[in-house]
Amino acid sequence: MLVDVLAREKNVPRDIVFGALEMALASATKKKYTEDIDVRVAVDTNTGAYETFRRWKVLPDDAPDWNTAQMLSVEEAQDRGKADAKVDDIIEQPIPNVEFGRIGAQTAKQVILQRIRDAEREQILQRLPVARRRAGHRHREAHGARQRRSSNRAAWKRCCRAST
Repeated sequence: MLVDVLAREKNVPRDIVFGALEMALASATKKKYTEDIDVRVAVDTNTGAYETFRRWKVLPDDAPDWNTAQMLSVEEAQDRGKADAKVDDIIEQPIPNVEFGRIGAQTAKQVILQRIRDAEREQILQRLPVARRRAGHRHREAHGARQRRSSNRAAWKRCCRAST
């Protein structure tokens, strides 16, 4: 399966790749709808098949912020088939899996790659000694997050070499 290849190549757990895939499919599905819906995708880790669910949060009738695309009253939740619905429950209804075009596939790819990059970065940070991570943090505070060795190499050495 492609997920296994990607997990081995990037040296991240399969769970993270499947989580990224679920997020990507949910993001692409949301773009197919005109209203701002809440979507959850469940991927079967053995077969790769997936199911898509539309979700609503059950709120009391007097809630100040009301988004009808993502929220339901208790009565509406009971009308949708959940007789024991209470406030703060999540109601899910299966929706058809949408066909993704070129743009949907590109969006999904970007979401997956970003999530994997974040996981790789987190693994690298966990492997670094704590003192080294703190030194990098001090350097970013002093010189900005993106700047590394500036043209003023002597200033960099005074600041950063002493702290590592």
